[in-house]
Amino acid sequence: MTGDQTANITSNSPGGDIIGNVGRDFNQHVSESGQNLAEAAAEIQNLLQQLGESYSTETTTGRMQMATETIARIDRDPALAQGILRALCAGGTAALESFLDHPAASFAIGALEDWRNSKQIEGAEGDLGDWDRQIEADIAAGKLDALADKALRDLKEGLCTDL
Repeated sequence: MTGDQTANITSNSPGGDIIGNVGRDFNQHVSESGQNLAEAAAEIQNLLQQLGESYSTETTTGRMQMATETIARIDRDPALAQGILRALCAGGTAALESFLDHPAASFAIGALEDWRNSKQIEGAEGDLGDWDRQIEADIAAGKLDALADKALRDLKEGLCTDL
């Protein structure tokens, strides 16, 4: 989808009804996901830098200890933990890792993957299943742009009903 187009759509398809907003809401969601990911990465980068004063980045053991302590500190701060979990659900660990620049980053990412998999977030906002994570990844990758463009074309042709 291109530009600042926006539409409320309802479309009846063989697989069921599609109801939703297309346009600025989509772009805002992708932008917020990226911002949350960058913020989470900055928090983790800061933790790694702080821990670099106490642990060696020259040894595997030191980098493993830094990763372990990073997870421990995240776990002790519920707001930080929730923000990082949301960012991981929205963008994944590979995207988060691309923001990090530290010798222990790959160790921290491995620890974060394990940590994320062990957490159960309660509530509608944070409890994303596999399907939800895949949709978020597909949106961020632009895989749904063609569907959004088709929905806008259908709207222009009068094939949809405003909500």
